Amino acid sequence: ILFILLRLLQRCYRFRCVNRPDLAMSGEYGDPPSMKVFIRQLLDWQALVVVEKCLLGYLVVSYTDQVAFIARALLGWLDPHPEAKLVVVMVVTPL
Repeated sequence: ILFILLRLLQRCYRFRCVNRPDLAMSGEYGDPPSMKVFIRQLLDWQALVVVEKCLLGYLVVSYTDQVAFIARALLGWLDPHPEAKLVVVMVVTPL
């Protein structure tokens, strides 16, 4: 989701009315590096993370039953082994 949001933001910066190609290149801060561009990209990224978390939170709250069903289907076999379930959820799935 963040990748898609970042690409949309980069397209917005390339529009003729915005015309900020320096902000459209994520991770590029100019030569010599500009602190203003860095701070702006950092704030943009943080805003995208907040939007993504709100979207996912809304989906989880709106579809609680469906999310619980999927979680039971994927992790139910680990119920007898709570430590293994914790490792799968906290270590394996983020990879």
